[in-house]
Amino acid sequence: MKFVFLFLASWLAGLTAYLGSGMMLYHQQIGRGDLIAVAFWSLLAFAAAFGVLYLPALFALRHRLRGVRPAWAFPVVAVLLGIVPVVLIISFFGGWSLRDLARPEALLFYCMFGGVGLVVGFGFAYIYRHDHAA
Repeated sequence: MKFVFLFLASWLAGLTAYLGSGMMLYHQQIGRGDLIAVAFWSLLAFAAAFGVLYLPALFALRHRLRGVRPAWAFPVVAVLLGIVPVVLIISFFGGWSLRDLARPEALLFYCMFGGVGLVVGFGFAYIYRHDHAA
């Protein structure tokens, strides 16, 4: 149940980061149709990445460190892992070049999955905070 909560909290944090970045960086609000599309595609990408990428990598890091100390390592790894879903989203919509990965839309998704990574990483470390041996 903790991982379901972590999943939902992380995705909502990422969606909030996406919307906040759009307003702060581009002074634009998102329309309802675009919000639904962003929510759908980001939820789909994160659902795949959470079980296949984030959790296995964080469990491996926990095993390697024999616990969750230092706690900062988990959000750092999770933020860096956020590049993978962004590449998948951008490439799915026809962007296979490095130029496409630097477009403004990609920057918003980087912000989104950066927020996701912070919450997933810190949340994972919090869940296992009393665990000293993997």
